[in-house]
Amino acid sequence: NMCDHDWQHFETRYLVIDNYPSSNQFKRIDRFFCRKCCEEKKVVKSCMDWEDRNPEWFNRKNYEIIKR
Repeated sequence: NMCDHDWQHFETRYLVIDNYPSSNQFKRIDRFFCRKCCEEKKVVKSCMDWEDRNPEWFNRKNYEIIKR
């Protein structure tokens, strides 16, 4: 059953994973759904703070902190 997906953006979450006492990880999770078949997909971007302290794809005005 092949669907010619019509992907719609559903939500974006921005996370800072606090790996105290070591580095933090930035994570962006974009979720989409297909208007035709309701399949979902996730696109995840992440990096450690020592790789990039200000990743251009991260929203510093709207994020959650997750303690590890």
